[in-house]
Amino acid sequence: MRYTIDPPLPRVRHVDVVPVEHDGSRAFYVRDPLEFAPQPIVLGAAGLLVLSCLDGKHSMGQVRQVLRERLPGADIDPAEIHRLLRTLSRGCFLDDRVAAERIARVSEEFERATVRPAWHAGRSYPDDAGELAAMFDRFFVEARTAIPKAVEPTDVPAAGTGAPSLAAVMCPHIDLRAGGAIYPPAFAALAAAARDPRAMLSGARGNVELWANLIVLTWAVAFMLWQGVGFAITIATVFAIWAILAVSLNLVVGFTGLLSIGHIGFFGIGAYSMAFLTSDASYEQLRTEAIPTLGWPFFAALPVSVALAGVTALLVGI
Repeated sequence: MRYTIDPPLPRVRHVDVVPVEHDGSRAFYVRDPLEFAPQPIVLGAAGLLVLSCLDGKHSMGQVRQVLRERLPGADIDPAEIHRLLRTLSRGCFLDDRVAAERIARVSEEFERATVRPAWHAGRSYPDDAGELAAMFDRFFVEARTAIPKAVEPTDVPAAGTGAPSLAAVMCPHIDLRAGGAIYPPAFAALAAAARDPRAMLSGARGNVELWANLIVLTWAVAFMLWQGVGFAITIATVFAIWAILAVSLNLVVGFTGLLSIGHIGFFGIGAYSMAFLTSDASYEQLRTEAIPTLGWPFFAALPVSVALAGVTALLVGI
C-alpha cells in the first residue's frame, strides 16, 4: 500500500491587495508594504484565491478544492500553482528562505549605510535637485493660472492691525504626481506670513485652548499636592493605569487597524491577576477566606500577570 503526503504550501508574507483594471478585465495589484519585495505583481481572480490560501496550512489538494468550490468549472493544474509559487518566491512574497535572505541583506545594508537616500526620490518626485525645483516651479505657474488669488496672498493681515492673522496652515499630504497643485496655495500663504514673523507669533498668543489646558493642568497638579503626597500618588497611579489601556488600544486599533472588541477584558485579566498575586492579608477588606492572599512582590507578580493576559488573548485569538 502506498501512502502519499500532501505537505502544506508555504505561507505568504503580509501584502497589500488593490483591485485594478488590467487589459480591460478586473485584476489585483499585490505589493509588499515594507517593500522588501522589489516589484509588485498583478494577479487574476484565480491567482488571488491561491494567494489567500497560502497560510502555511493548506496543502496543494486543499487549495485545488477551494478553487473548484469558488470558481465552478475551473480545474487548475498543480503545475500552474507551482509556477505561481515560484514567481511569488522570486519576488520575495513568500515566507521562505529567499525572502529571509533578502530581508537580512537589506536590513544589514540599511544599518551600515552612512547616508540614507530619500525613500520617494525617483518615485513620487525626481531624484535630481534641478528637476525637482523645476517641478515645483511648474506647480506654481499652473496654480497662478487656475487660482491666481490663492497663490498671491497679498492680503495676509500683519500683526497688530486687529485683523485675524495666520495661525496655521493645513495642507493635505499627498503624492506630488497626483496632487502637486494643492501645495502652492498653502505654502504661498505661509511664505507671505513668514515675511512678518509677528503674524505667526500673534496666532500662537491667541491660542486660548492651549493656555486653558495649561491652566487646568497646573491647577490639577497643585490640588493633588495640596491634598497630600498619598492622594497625588493614588490619582497618578489611576491615571497611569488608564493611560496604559489607552496606549495599548491605540497600538492595536490605531496602528494596526484591528478592531479589538474584547480589549478591556484582557486588560482586566492582567489587572485582577496582579491584584490577586500581590494582595496582602493586612488589608481589612481581604480578611476573608473567600479571597486568598498571596502577597507576592510586585516585580515577581508583574511578568506572571502579563503572561496570563497574553495567553488568554492568544487562546481567544486562535
